[in-house]
Amino acid sequence: MTTNNEGDSISRREAFSSLMKTTTAVAGGALLMTTASPPALADIYDDEAAERKRKQAEDSAKGQQLVPAVLFGGTLLSVPFFFPNLLRLGTKLISGGEDDGYGKDE
Repeated sequence: MTTNNEGDSISRREAFSSLMKTTTAVAGGALLMTTASPPALADIYDDEAAERKRKQAEDSAKGQQLVPAVLFGGTLLSVPFFFPNLLRLGTKLISGGEDDGYGKDE
């Protein structure tokens, strides 16, 4: 015979039964935690994948807005460099090719 924490004597059968109950409770809790974990992780991964796709679509929309801005901005910024050539071309087209736009040599 052995004694428990209160000093009462208990039999081997009671001690073994108590040990088995404790072991079963711990093993059941561990089993419950391991079986509940994968669906929770799957949900987290699904949420992260949905967030990545949403961000990718948002970045794509921003990129589609950025391309025309870069094209028109680049053209507008380069106009001062070839503006005199455009003026000469306009002069030549208006005169029907008689005036080349460089001025008149007299």
